Amino acid sequence: MYCIYAGKKIDESKSNIEHIIPLSLGGSGEFCIKVSEKYNSILGSKIDGKMTQDFLIGMDRVKHGDKGHSSKKPRMDIKSKLESGEPVITSFMEDGLKVYDSFKKKYINIPKKLSLSTKIDLNLRMKFTAKVALATGYYLFGEKFVKYSDCESLRKIMMSDNLEETIKKEMIKNVRFYDPLLTGNEIKGDLSFQIYKMFFECNGASSVVWTFSEQSFIVFVAIYGKFVGMVNFQANTEKFPKEEDFWLGHVLICQGGHLIRKSWREALIEMCEQTGLLDEQTLKQVKEFKG
Repeated sequence: MYCIYAGKKIDESKSNIEHIIPLSLGGSGEFCIKVSEKYNSILGSKIDGKMTQDFLIGMDRVKHGDKGHSSKKPRMDIKSKLESGEPVITSFMEDGLKVYDSFKKKYINIPKKLSLSTKIDLNLRMKFTAKVALATGYYLFGEKFVKYSDCESLRKIMMSDNLEETIKKEMIKNVRFYDPLLTGNEIKGDLSFQIYKMFFECNGASSVVWTFSEQSFIVFVAIYGKFVGMVNFQANTEKFPKEEDFWLGHVLICQGGHLIRKSWREALIEMCEQTGLLDEQTLKQVKEFKG
């Protein structure tokens, strides 16, 4: 079988199921592909695991209570200090805040003052977005995606230990990224981006929007309704089917453990109906327009 992560054929006995959006981040058991067990393990640790512990994302995970493959309720543990300077661990949990004293090996009363320290990997969202785009492309189009898309650039970005060096040395020039931490200000005034952002916020779920231009695919990824990244990469999009309503693209929404798949056109019309974004006459014209 072919593994999109390894970029080659492997023995199927050495494969397992990859949840394209991890269950621990609001994914679905219906949004999966088979990949190399080795690569699945590596990326689960290097990317997915780190995403669940990212402070901004992890707090939403606690709120939604997604356990993933574990039976344990999600929690965010952050190294902290008491006013006296003694180190403790602050845990954000579904049932509230707890402070653990590592020396006394017990939970203590929540102090009036507490200093928290956390790190955010500024490249993590790019790697996660590249990984989701790579897997989603194979999920949607199979071998055609491998043949007519720049999968190799996504693969190099996803596997990179030093993203800046990888992009420079591998001369990856035809891939563009946007994420809310590094490049968000550049697209804040972009109307099309605001529509994607509004769509994610309206459905409140972990989802993927797959669109295209004449020479590239453009993939938007959200976790719990919050935009985490967009990647634009080269592809010969003329080779891909755009039948029926899918001439604008695809939407894949993980909601309540299930996968909702629809056209981007259908999703936009539904959003406009729910939000009143368009007046009735304009909405009618949009519905009648077939592309």
